[in-house]
Amino acid sequence: MLFVRVQNGLPLEVSSKLTIDQHQDSSWQSRWDWKDFATVERLAKYLIAMTGKVYLPVDNGPHHSPQFDLVQPPSVGDEVSYAFNGDCYPDGVVVKVSPTFQITTSTGKKYRRKGLTAGWHQTGGTWSLVAGHIYEQNPSF
Repeated sequence: MLFVRVQNGLPLEVSSKLTIDQHQDSSWQSRWDWKDFATVERLAKYLIAMTGKVYLPVDNGPHHSPQFDLVQPPSVGDEVSYAFNGDCYPDGVVVKVSPTFQITTSTGKKYRRKGLTAGWHQTGGTWSLVAGHIYEQNPSF
């Protein structure tokens, strides 16, 4: 989860972790505070300009909580795995990220972002991309 310190509607800094003191500072916001897509879209644009890193605005849809969020897409060199229903298998590293954020891994698999969500799904399949090398199987089967 990303936290953004905001002053007068503009981001000042971004962090993936907060200290106890920062948690008590109301200028730090997260996905639980953002109420519309325009807000996360504006924050993403400013954060890109400030940091040079890519941030994507997220709209998970009206029946998801939280609905709005910010994410950093996978980048070249990141270790990734593919997962479905509790099963997860390593899938090499990211070797290419297209301008439309299609992800290609070292195993040749391709993943596309599903709409404006924070999820990437394998093209022609049901598998989802997850960060890190994970090998786990759902024990309920």
